[in-house]
Amino acid sequence: MASCDEDDLYAAMDWLLERQDTIQKKLAARHLSEGALVLYELSSSYFEGSSCPLAKLDYSRDGKKGLPQVNYGLLTDARGCPLAVSVHEGNVADSPTSMPEVKRLREQFGVKQLVMVGDRGMISSKAIEEMRESEGIAWITALKSVSIRALVDQGQLQLDFLDERNLLEMSSPDYPGERLVACRNPELARLRAHRREELLAATERNLEKIKARVEAGRLMFADTDQAAKTTRDPVAPAARSKAALRKVSSRTLDDDTPAHSFARLMGNHDRRARYSCDILHSRKAEPMPSALELAADHPALKQAVQRSRALLHKRALVAAAAGVVPLPGLDWAVDAALLARLIPRISGEFGLLPDQIDRLAPSQRERVQKAVAMVGSVLIGRFITRDLLLRAAQAIGLRLSAGQAARFVPLAGQAVSAAIGYTTLRYLGEQHIKDCVRVALAAQMRLPGPGPQDSTLTPGAP
Repeated sequence: MASCDEDDLYAAMDWLLERQDTIQKKLAARHLSEGALVLYELSSSYFEGSSCPLAKLDYSRDGKKGLPQVNYGLLTDARGCPLAVSVHEGNVADSPTSMPEVKRLREQFGVKQLVMVGDRGMISSKAIEEMRESEGIAWITALKSVSIRALVDQGQLQLDFLDERNLLEMSSPDYPGERLVACRNPELARLRAHRREELLAATERNLEKIKARVEAGRLMFADTDQAAKTTRDPVAPAARSKAALRKVSSRTLDDDTPAHSFARLMGNHDRRARYSCDILHSRKAEPMPSALELAADHPALKQAVQRSRALLHKRALVAAAAGVVPLPGLDWAVDAALLARLIPRISGEFGLLPDQIDRLAPSQRERVQKAVAMVGSVLIGRFITRDLLLRAAQAIGLRLSAGQAARFVPLAGQAVSAAIGYTTLRYLGEQHIKDCVRVALAAQMRLPGPGPQDSTLTPGAP
């Protein structure tokens, strides 16, 4: 295995895929018999690429928020020995995948009588109705908590039945033809009771802190009109006093000092800190070389920069034109649309679109990914969305306040807004071009641009 690379591993998986049905049929014939107990579970794995049709966004069992995933189902015998695997779209629920597995067991593997075992999310009420209508299929699953509570409320499940033994069998008219088994877990009960007491104690502590802040008048937007509280209806929904509503609408206290919510206060501090950092950076940082200066020794790379800049200039002029039109939000909408088209065009000039990167050899693709991480770009090799644009261009947030306000000042204000639109888009585009150049140089890429000058970039090569 030490001499194997990624291509060898993918080739082995392709070989297995061609023979998957035959292998699974032989495993089922060896390990399953009529009336066998069959276990089935669905899990998922997050996906880093961009070309898999099964990769979808959904709840991530891996905790990888924002990444697509692929679901896969595993079928085993009673010992947990794997028999078959199936792959599904990443946003499919558990229950719709169970009945196709039952059908495969009967039709492909020839097992006519079986017991399907799955959790309460896997074997739904609809699946149970379908299995009930199919001869030879039984099932084992768990009731949801609301169903268990209904049995307790109806008196059909009495907790004192579990005093002598922690296991009992019962029946219910709500579940005709089914056997219900109730189990009490004392260890789990103690754990949940302890957790419940901890949560209640933490809630009491937090409420005491809030009460102290309200009494001291330190809680912003709090209703401090105690007289109004004594006269309000204790049954009707609570309503704020006029003094509290006036404080919220004016965002000032009685002494005219500004009142901030915590989130708004932190936002103000964040903007001030970023503004101060920008000033310090502009004063102390050494000037970074431009994209053309970085590409000076590489003709193909230099041509890609020139083509990208020409495209950027045209798009920035459109952003400037949008800044002249006095419609709230129009310039930001145009900026977002222009950037969504512009960024992929620039990336494509350097061979850094997602599909271009996917077509690279594994070793070259790894070099590109490392270079992107080193440069710190959030746009290279990614599908461009509004969230990505906001992460990469937080400066547009300043424009929405300063630029939009300026646009409603006749003539001069519109000219200022147009200048902001042109400068903002031009700056963001230049930054992306520079990032692309740095990645292309670090990864020693072969550019896709036209002309005979296309060549593999080597550091220091003319």
